[in-house]
Amino acid sequence: MRLAPLAAGWSPSAGHAQLTSRRVATGPAGSVSSLTVSGVPIASAIERLPAAAEDAITKGHTVMGAPDALVVVTNLFVPTVQRLTGESDYHADRGGGDVAARTVTTTDGDVVVIVNWEVMATKSLGVLERVLAHESGHLQIMRRAEEPYELLDEILDDPWDFTVASMFAVCVDEYRCEAAVFAAGYSVENSHTDFEYEGTLTGLNIASIGANFEYQKHLDVARLRSDVLAAMSNHTKTLGCMAARHLHGHPFDPANLSTHGQANWSELVAPAWVELLGLLAEVPDASSAWPGKESAQTATSGISMMNTFCKSLGYLAEPDKFWIKMDLATFNQRLDRANAEMKIFDQR
Repeated sequence: MRLAPLAAGWSPSAGHAQLTSRRVATGPAGSVSSLTVSGVPIASAIERLPAAAEDAITKGHTVMGAPDALVVVTNLFVPTVQRLTGESDYHADRGGGDVAARTVTTTDGDVVVIVNWEVMATKSLGVLERVLAHESGHLQIMRRAEEPYELLDEILDDPWDFTVASMFAVCVDEYRCEAAVFAAGYSVENSHTDFEYEGTLTGLNIASIGANFEYQKHLDVARLRSDVLAAMSNHTKTLGCMAARHLHGHPFDPANLSTHGQANWSELVAPAWVELLGLLAEVPDASSAWPGKESAQTATSGISMMNTFCKSLGYLAEPDKFWIKMDLATFNQRLDRANAEMKIFDQR
């Protein structure tokens, strides 16, 4: 794990981040110092992480073959991602909770793992280690420049096809990272349990009916399509991880979900599940090189599956058109189920 060099003369008002390392700079209690990552100054809280947390972070990326990973741990996750990547519109809401970590390529071309300490500070060391193992998979994929988006832009003319193929490419990356994590000996215990996935399914149901509900007020088809794509994007990331679990020794059985969870699964996800597994079964995990051309071919093969997923949510995309294919009875049924689920969650 590498320590970024200290930067002089930068105001710490932009945030409170900490670069993890046993060699992290220390100073008077409560003081802050500034660090640079890829030439971008990042405010850093001087107080060190607990040694056990640093050990968990180091073990996570070392087990995955990335002992030289540069890891930034920050309480101001979104501004740090924005500053390092230049993505001013980035946010950390994934539809079912906040992002725990993200691996990014900085504006200078460095690959950095950024950990959201506001989320991870209350998690167990096992969860922290597993998150870093997963992110180290992303780091290896990005270092090898295996992402297919430029190729997809060249071979796909239709904007919808490009969007859902790119979305599926992200799903594939999530699958590859989780497959590598399972190959390294980690279990499903600290990630993507049935209980966690049930909550994610609830979020998908709410987002899918919410897009329809909001459309009746604003009548903006482009906004409707954007809302549906956001719901699909959030969930396909999770589906990549669930598929890795299913295909690597920890089968997912929807019978383990509640009655509401089983209904969400059968209506919203099951129609695309078997096709998804077939697409991912031969994809190598993140520890193995996989040329971007092959990644792009798999992503384009996923367009049909993504369209099936969209239809199961109650929508249909056509060239220059986007249709709601959810009748009132279905809408009301899903709404009643969402309200019932939220009531159950509130009582926990």
